[in-house]
Amino acid sequence: MKKLTSIIQWLVVLFGLSLVISSTAYGQETIFVEDHAGILTADDKRYIHELNETTFKQLEGQPQYMLVILNNLAGNSIEDYAEKKFQELGVGNKDMDNGFLFVFSLEDRKFRLETGYGVEAVITDSMKDDVVTEEIKDYLADENYRQAAMGVTRNIEQIVKERYGNYAASVAAIENRKIRNQQIVKMVLLGFASLGFVIILAILIYLFRKKQLRRRFEQYVSPHLQVYVYQGGNNGSNSGMSSNRKGFKEYKLSKIAATKTIHQPKGGGVSKDDNYLKKIVATYLIEDLIIAYWCNNRKVIKYDVAVYLEEGQIRQLVSKYSNQLFSKQPLTKNPLSSHEGYQLIEPYMTQLTAQHKRSLEIIKRNKGLVRVAVTAYLQETRATFKDGVDEHLMISLMTYFLLEGKNLAEEDLVDKELLSQSSMMKVKAKAKKKRRSIESGYRQQAISDLDQMMIGSYYMQQAVVWSSYSSSSSSDGGASFGGGSSGGGGFSGGW
Repeated sequence: MKKLTSIIQWLVVLFGLSLVISSTAYGQETIFVEDHAGILTADDKRYIHELNETTFKQLEGQPQYMLVILNNLAGNSIEDYAEKKFQELGVGNKDMDNGFLFVFSLEDRKFRLETGYGVEAVITDSMKDDVVTEEIKDYLADENYRQAAMGVTRNIEQIVKERYGNYAASVAAIENRKIRNQQIVKMVLLGFASLGFVIILAILIYLFRKKQLRRRFEQYVSPHLQVYVYQGGNNGSNSGMSSNRKGFKEYKLSKIAATKTIHQPKGGGVSKDDNYLKKIVATYLIEDLIIAYWCNNRKVIKYDVAVYLEEGQIRQLVSKYSNQLFSKQPLTKNPLSSHEGYQLIEPYMTQLTAQHKRSLEIIKRNKGLVRVAVTAYLQETRATFKDGVDEHLMISLMTYFLLEGKNLAEEDLVDKELLSQSSMMKVKAKAKKKRRSIESGYRQQAISDLDQMMIGSYYMQQAVVWSSYSSSSSSDGGASFGGGSSGGGGFSGGW
């Protein structure tokens, strides 16, 4: 009896030792799991151990799977960590490179699957949603990390069992996809090459036509003859007063004439008749004369040179003087750039100066009348403002919208219709809406710009860039995670 009792006691001890050994083998010491966050149970680790030692060992080449759960990456990228871990442990058969490594970093909220070169066709980056399903994404969002980790494990197990057994077909599918991608790349490159050829051909045709035009212009002017060409954009104020920036530059006449002609809607060819080409040359010569006269008479002529280069006025001068320019060909200098030329142009410059002065006086009066009427209307309608800047901005905006697109130099511009109640109501609503869109820190600048508006050819033009009176902000998009490492393939993601 005592012997029986002793045998039973020894059996109990041996059974307990076996449980301890089993727990140790499958709970803490299995090489296929590193659970630094302590979220897996002993049964979970045992499952992964059995997956490798039983299920996968029945497959050809005996692939291996490892699960790593980290608290954080300590500043490393999950791609670098997974690659180094994969190489360090040598997951998978050495000759077949058929390992799978899945890494979770809980605090970084990132995951990655790293695969060996031998199995990159079994689980590809395009199968990310098959491994990390919507259900697993919900587990991760709810911080149910144990369920997520084991769900990923079971999905990988299922895919490997299904695809690894028919590995040749998987590889063939990947190869076919690579071939299709290569074909797409070739088509894209061919398209770019074709486009490049068309662009180069267009450039060559353009240069050829330009060269032909230039040669035709050189029938009338020497290739070395240079003229001043106005560049524009140098008005110093809305009064047209001349600024320190001249706004013009010297060019070889035949070169600039050919360039401008070929860019005209009906240009580009070489079929222009001789009279047309002569008018082009005459236009540049007369503009050169006006600029030269303006430079030499700055004390007398106080307005900007652009005032005297209006297209309609220049056209009249070309018709009047072009026949006098081509008595000797080709011209080696501007025949108008002389004392006689200045005498020809002086009446035009004097007349235009007087006209511009008169127009500026009318403009000042018209703007003043509109501003007074707007101020009176706001007082009559008892409009309220939080401060003087707000009121000034409203007046400037209403004045601008009333005069927008109008010829400010018209004597009878300000009439009852322009300042009618209906007009005032419309521009008030428009100005109020625009005022709300201008931030407080930019309102003084808006007032200054509106009050000093450039008038161009006496028209209140849409010169205001409204977006410059508010702050702009931008936000960066979410980070994206790429795949690929020395392991051979895989994918990354986050939650």
